[in-house]
Amino acid sequence: MYVCGPTVYDFPHIGNARPLVVFDVLFRLLKKIYGENEITYVRNITDVDDKIIESSKKNKKSINELTEIITKSFHEDCRYLYCLNPTFEPK
Repeated sequence: MYVCGPTVYDFPHIGNARPLVVFDVLFRLLKKIYGENEITYVRNITDVDDKIIESSKKNKKSINELTEIITKSFHEDCRYLYCLNPTFEPK
C-alpha cells in the first residue's frame, strides 16, 4: 500500500491528520484480513518542493533544518494519534 505523505514545509494541521488516520485504519484492516506480515505500507515524506524552499527562506532556515523540524513534529503527531509506523518511509 503506497500513500503520499506530507510535504514538510509547515507544521501539521488537522487536514494532515485525516489521511493519517484513514490509512492507518486501512493498514490495520488489511493486516487483519491478510496477515501481519503480508502488507507493506509505504508513506513518503516530500522534503523538496517549492513550498519548502519558500518556507525555508521565510523562516531563515536551511531546507534540511526546516524539513527535519517539521518531519519530527509530524512523527510526534502520528504517535499522539496512535498511528502505526509505515513499513517504509522514503523521502
